[in-house]
Order: sequence, then structure tokens, then C-alpha cells
Amino acid sequence: MMKLRNKLWLWGQTEGSHHINDAFKLPGNSRMTPLEGAYYFGIPNMCRVVMAGLPKLPFDQDAMVLDSLDNVVWSIIGDGGSGMVDFTDEIVRLSKTYPNITGAIMDDFMSEGRMKIFTPEVLRGFKKKLTEEAARPLPLWTVIYTRELTEERRPYIAECDVLQMWTWCAEDLLNLEKNLTKLRSLSSGQKIMAGCYMWDYGNHKEMPEELMRHQLDTYYNWLKNGEIDGVIFCSNCCADLGLPASDMAREWIRQHGDEEI
Repeated sequence: MMKLRNKLWLWGQTEGSHHINDAFKLPGNSRMTPLEGAYYFGIPNMCRVVMAGLPKLPFDQDAMVLDSLDNVVWSIIGDGGSGMVDFTDEIVRLSKTYPNITGAIMDDFMSEGRMKIFTPEVLRGFKKKLTEEAARPLPLWTVIYTRELTEERRPYIAECDVLQMWTWCAEDLLNLEKNLTKLRSLSSGQKIMAGCYMWDYGNHKEMPEELMRHQLDTYYNWLKNGEIDGVIFCSNCCADLGLPASDMAREWIRQHGDEEI
């Protein structure tokens, strides 16, 4: 048995980076760092993801700051605004200094443009490096949005070890069960994690409280029943803006984090 909080992750991105893209229409001015976010929520694990080209290479300073966390999964492909840069060699290098680096993640990966460049054969090359050259085998994680749960992505899904399912538009949270079933039908037994947004990024507005509650209740049941392997909260970049959904997430973690599962 382990505590529920050990299955929780923070989507950690450079402070203020969600305000770089004004299209999200986030209020205020976020200054919370990824590490501050982890401690604010009481979350021991992090996906440290490059957004808008930040942080810049090398990543040593950020990796050092995060060495108090249990697990850190680092970008090998950043968000859609970070270009087509491949950080695999950097994460392999850092793994030899920081034992809490336990995986590598591709963000915004299943877009048409990226799939043309990062073919299944290229992904096999990533996995070979992550397995043979890192200090320990590093599983390959990917983000997949519910709108991307299509047959053409099956060969790409097959090359990944951990699948993160994210719901971009809040109204689609009503289809969580259906979308989890769809993802399972496209996968081959990989670990599945659920992304938890605290802002409705797809519609550029506040997350409706009833949908946030539905999201948290569903993920709680999935964790307790072993249907998913973890939940990732997005992110430190909206945690200090006074959003009701952020407060709800923090209270949910406080209430359930020490339960055994």
C-alpha cells in the first residue's frame, strides 16, 4: 500500500510562462516556481516541462533545485511553442547526477506536424538512448489530448511507456469515462495517467466549479480502483492566481493525499 499523494504529479513549468501566450486569458501575474508549486499543493512528483523555450539549456540549475522531490520526469520535447528541439541528450546527461530523474516526456506531441518529424522510428531511437545511455532506464511518456484519440496515432502510442490523457476543453470532462475507454482501446497495456487542468485553457476562461468537482471525483475513483496510475495537476503557473479550481485541487489533496491505496 502507498499513500494517494504518491500517485500525484505537478505539471511544472517556468514561472509566468502561461502568461507569455495571451490567448489563454489567464488573470493576474503568476510568480510561483515549479518547486514552490509542488510544496504548495503537497505533491512529491513533477513533470518538468519546457514551455515557450524555457528553461534554456543547460538544465542543471533546475534539476538541482528539484532534487528534494521523489520523481522528476523531464521534457525531451517541450510544448508546441518550443519548436522541434530534442532534449534527449540533456536528460540522459542529467540522469547521471540526479537519481530522482525517472522518465522523459513529450508535450503537445500528437500534432500532425510533430508526428511527421518524430516518426515511430525516431521514437524508437529516443527509447534506445533513454534505456541504454541514461543512468537507469527512463520510460518514455507522452501527452495525448482527448481530441487526438484516433486510430492514426496508434503506432505512436505503441512506442510510449506512459500515456497522459488531457482534456483541453472543460465541457469534454463529461466524457471522461468514454475517453479513457477509447485510450485503452488504442494502447497496449501502458500506464495511463490523467491530466487535471485548473483553468479551462481550451475556452480561455475559468474552470467551472461543477466540472472541476466532477474531474476530481472521477480521478479519485479511478485512483482508488486502480484504473489509472496517477493524476497530474496543471500547474504552478496558475496556482497563485486565486482561482477557485486551484483552491479545490489543494483542498482535495489535503483531504485525500494521506489515504492508502
